[in-house]
Amino acid sequence: MAFTWTTRKIILSLIIVSFIMIGVIFAVNKWTTPDTPAFQDQFTREFLLKDGEAPEGFHLFESGTGKYTMIFPDNYVIEKESYYRKKGRSSGVINTENIYLRLGDTHLEKNKLLKGIKLFLKPDGNVLIDADLKILLEQIDAPSDTKIETIKDDNKTVYYAENIDNYEAEGGNINTNFFLYGFITDNHSKQSLYFNLRQKCFDSSEKCEIDFDKEKAMALKMLESIQFK
Repeated sequence: MAFTWTTRKIILSLIIVSFIMIGVIFAVNKWTTPDTPAFQDQFTREFLLKDGEAPEGFHLFESGTGKYTMIFPDNYVIEKESYYRKKGRSSGVINTENIYLRLGDTHLEKNKLLKGIKLFLKPDGNVLIDADLKILLEQIDAPSDTKIETIKDDNKTVYYAENIDNYEAEGGNINTNFFLYGFITDNHSKQSLYFNLRQKCFDSSEKCEIDFDKEKAMALKMLESIQFK
């Protein structure tokens, strides 16, 4: 079927307009996507809610299981190789998940500092709480009399403890580990979340240092923001 010159101009105009609209939509999406390491990482942004409310320096994160939300530091990324989730044996639904967050710009060779946070969702962890708290203290190499703090609201109960461990490595260097581990239980189900923050400074006397107060404040904000579903 032959088209008149007028019809051809209309079709050509529609094609041009379509390309312009596609370009505008792409530009708007690119402009509205936060320019942070978390959102710029392709795997990490799959878990972030662009329109979710979060304090400055954080984004709103939703678990791949859909079981909880929390705030996520905007300079961290999720390590894809360490991520997994699986179905429970009896329930048949995805309710176990392992996530490792690492500081996006960390280079061990450069600044001798490693920062990471592990999140592990367990469907039936809210059962043997005393045993879990004992293990928590062992994991952070804390003295037996270390106080376990508690934060509770209508949705959850947060147990956490911290420890700073300095030790002498080969060559006389002083290495420092900062631990802040949390055990978070859902007040309305058996599920729980393990929050393990560990920061290691290789040769803390010369090469690097950790701002313990700043890192603790970040961790507590994250713990307090957790909302189970």
